[in-house]
Amino acid sequence: FFTEARAANDIRHPNVVEITDIGQMGEIHYIVMSFLEGETLGERLERSRILDEDTTVRIVRQVASALAAAHEHGIVHRDLKPENIFLLNHPDYPDYVKVLDFGIAKLMVPSDPEAARATMAGTILGTPAYMSPEQCRGQTELDHRSDIYSLGVVLYEMVTGVVPFRRASLADLILAHLHERPVPPIDLNPKLSKHSNDAILRALEKDPALRFGSMRELRDAIENLARPARAAAAESAEE
Repeated sequence: FFTEARAANDIRHPNVVEITDIGQMGEIHYIVMSFLEGETLGERLERSRILDEDTTVRIVRQVASALAAAHEHGIVHRDLKPENIFLLNHPDYPDYVKVLDFGIAKLMVPSDPEAARATMAGTILGTPAYMSPEQCRGQTELDHRSDIYSLGVVLYEMVTGVVPFRRASLADLILAHLHERPVPPIDLNPKLSKHSNDAILRALEKDPALRFGSMRELRDAIENLARPARAAAAESAEE
């Protein structure tokens, strides 16, 4: 229960939800977090379905920055999804992000022997639509590249309105993550730039070695997502 509190407090990043206290009252354990006003990315997508590239860049670069800090502290989130990305009602910074729920976070280099044994081999933890192939295989030695895949799924959904793989059964969904190539997002959203399409597909590579090398590398690519489209628009305007 306290893994979430310890993990979030260790990160200390402005885009990670703040844990202000942890404790116990009788048999009840509790975590006190900052009160957040706004909506989750999941709620935004239910309302808007597809987000424009500028909004996508604004949100995802903050998520990537938060997760890069987590990875530097040896923490893999392992349950990244729109419901765990909160968009604050901030008067000066629209869509100010707080990453939530490090409840099943895995310490890559745990200092606590009990934490190292907390996850058994072959146990699938996470939300199936957003799980990496490594998670689908029940691997326990996950690294930062698993979160990169999950963020790729979130990115795909933000710009197309659907997740890469939708199947009727959990078994078929796991097989899709393991073996099927996603439909290129540009096929579903022709307005998407080729730069965006290629970055998303790279994040969704089955082989972790073919994904971005770090969350910061993904963040840098995300920050460049809309630039080719803007440049093309500027050239058209000049003509």
